[in-house]
Amino acid sequence: MSNYPTLRLGVLSGLADLKAQCDATPGFLRKPDCPYDNDTVALLEKLFQPKEIEVIVEKYIDKPTRGQVGRPKKSGEITDDDAVELETEAKELLKELRELGKDADGELKNLDTSTKLTIIKTQTTLMEKLVSIRERFASVRKVATFQSTVVGILDDLVPDEKRDEFLKRLEPFRS
Repeated sequence: MSNYPTLRLGVLSGLADLKAQCDATPGFLRKPDCPYDNDTVALLEKLFQPKEIEVIVEKYIDKPTRGQVGRPKKSGEITDDDAVELETEAKELLKELRELGKDADGELKNLDTSTKLTIIKTQTTLMEKLVSIRERFASVRKVATFQSTVVGILDDLVPDEKRDEFLKRLEPFRS
């Protein structure tokens, strides 16, 4: 006796069409003109329910938290080291995501459409974050260069007693 039930090609084709309709129209099986009884609708919804994947990324950090030495780091402030580290991590995650849908030979796995879409959405979000990190990193560098240039000019042109007064007046505007 076989463990495989008999399946008819016409029935399978109809199921594939029904799944496409359910994917395109949420609540398709709950419309008033649906010819199926409640038990059949419940079973079809269970069969057609998209699979969810959860990606958990953890990183162990064995070095002291940034901002503990020197001036205190303000909330939300990104240093050069932070930006480089974040960009490196984002690149590694993106590489892992690109490999997620592939087998050992680099060929695409036979994943369902919803899983592929989830992977693509996550890749896109991560790429956007990577661009944002690069932009913030460039801004931080420009501001740091500007600050060091202003302080250098100040050191060259203004006497010490006036420089301290100048820096004190600028204190409310410093980040």
